[in-house]
Amino acid sequence: MKKRLFVAINLDISTKMALAKIGTKLPNVATLNKTKVDNLHLTLQFLGEVDENVILALQEQLNLIAQTMSPFLLEFQPISAFPNWQRAHTIITKVTGPQLTELSQKINSATSQIIAEIDFKPFQPHITISRIKSPLTTSLIGQIQDLTSNVTLPCPMSVNSIDLMASTLAPAGSVYQLLSRHMLAQ
Repeated sequence: MKKRLFVAINLDISTKMALAKIGTKLPNVATLNKTKVDNLHLTLQFLGEVDENVILALQEQLNLIAQTMSPFLLEFQPISAFPNWQRAHTIITKVTGPQLTELSQKINSATSQIIAEIDFKPFQPHITISRIKSPLTTSLIGQIQDLTSNVTLPCPMSVNSIDLMASTLAPAGSVYQLLSRHMLAQ
């Protein structure tokens, strides 16, 4: 049997609430599908549909990786769109952290030895505030930019763990389940 998996940094509740508050400032239009508070996270590596028999090996590798990394701060950047406002697929906040790229590279290297068919995309650390179902009009882009230009971004968040997550697609949106948490070396 297969599970849809990803490796993530799950956000603490105060960070989730601050990002959800930004989401409430977005217009209530059918084009925007705002991310549920519980689903706000930073994806480090999307693994796709994975055979359940390799989950233990993934968890062992994530434990090894976590032991090589120390906790660090995640900082949030102003609201933007990906890939850009004219061709936006998502409304995001980019994030930065001194070890994010190294952590992502270690996860990519380890998981590719276990799962051959991973689709590696360039790592662009961000948190999705809203998905965009259809192209935005120029006036809606301007409205969103105005509404989000002065929002209060979350305070830097301490990253102490990485998580192996399962994602189940449902009509009301994805449902995420924590499979395992891997604490960074203290």
